[in-house]
Amino acid sequence: MRVRCSHSMLWGGRVMNWFIGITIVTLASGWIGAGVNELLGQPNSVDSLGSLIWLTTPFVLVVVARVTKQVSAPGRWSPRFKQSWKWYVLALLVYPAICVFSSVAGVGSGIATFNGIGLGALSGAVAVPFIAMFVKNICEESVWRGFFVGEMDRRASDWLVYAISGGVWGLWHLPYYLFFLPEEQMRTVMDVSRPVFALLACGVMVLWGVLFAELFRLAGSIWPLVLLHAVEDVTVNPLVMEGHLVIRPGFEWLISPVVGILPALCLCGLGLALRWYRVNRVRGSESSPRSSSLPGVSEPVKQGSAG
Repeated sequence: MRVRCSHSMLWGGRVMNWFIGITIVTLASGWIGAGVNELLGQPNSVDSLGSLIWLTTPFVLVVVARVTKQVSAPGRWSPRFKQSWKWYVLALLVYPAICVFSSVAGVGSGIATFNGIGLGALSGAVAVPFIAMFVKNICEESVWRGFFVGEMDRRASDWLVYAISGGVWGLWHLPYYLFFLPEEQMRTVMDVSRPVFALLACGVMVLWGVLFAELFRLAGSIWPLVLLHAVEDVTVNPLVMEGHLVIRPGFEWLISPVVGILPALCLCGLGLALRWYRVNRVRGSESSPRSSSLPGVSEPVKQGSAG
C-alpha cells in the first residue's frame, strides 16, 4: 500500500530538531570563532582560525545531517541546465545590472563619481577571485538555499521562508562584520561604526534573500545560486572597495550596491516578480504553487517510511 506523506509528518520530530539545532549552531559559529581567537591570543581577521570556524561550521553541519539522513529535502545538486538555462543567464546578469544602476543613479544625481575601469583590467581582476568565490559559495549556497529554503519549501508560507532563510543568512554574517572584516575595507564602503554597518548590511541581506530564494525555487538547483553569489562577490564589492564608484559620504546607505537600500529594494522587487511568475505559472496545475521546480516533499512513499 502506498500513501501520500503529509507535510506535518515530515516537518516534525527529528527533522524539526535538526533544523532548529543547525540554525542555533550556525548563528553561534561566528561568536564561537571570535572566542577561540580570544583564547588563542590571535587577532580577529579573515585569515584567523576563528574566521575559518565561522565559515565552515554551517556547511559541515548540513553535510553531517545529509550523510546521516537527518533531513528530508534533497540537496538539489543536479545542474538542470536544459530546464533552467534562463535562470543561469539571470544569475549572471543581475549584479552587473545592479552595479550599472548604482553607478548611473549616483552619477546622475550628483552624489557619486565613477572612475571607470578598463575591460582588460576588469577581466584580469575578476577571473582568479571568481574561481575562489565560486568554490566558497558552493559551501554557502548548499546551506542557505539548499538546506534552509529546501527544508521549508511547501511547509511554510513564502514570507516565513524569506524571513528565516534571509534572516539566518544575514545574522550569520553579524560576527563577520563585527570582528573579522578589516575595518579599512568596511570604512571604504561606509564610514560608520561596526555595529551600524553590521545592522545595515544584515538588513540588506534579508532583502537580497527574497531573490535568492525565488531563483532557487524556480531553478530547482543550487548551481544558479552559486553563480549569482560568486558574481556578486566579484562585482559589487570591488566596484566600491577598489574606488571605481565613489559615493559622497552620507549617501552610501541610499545608493551603494553593497549596503544601499535602493539597490536592495530593486533586488527584492525582482525576487517578488519571480514569485509572481512562479505562482501564476503553476496555478491550476497539480504542482504546488510554492515551488514547481523543486522535488516535492509530498511524493508517494511506502507506508511506514515517512520521516
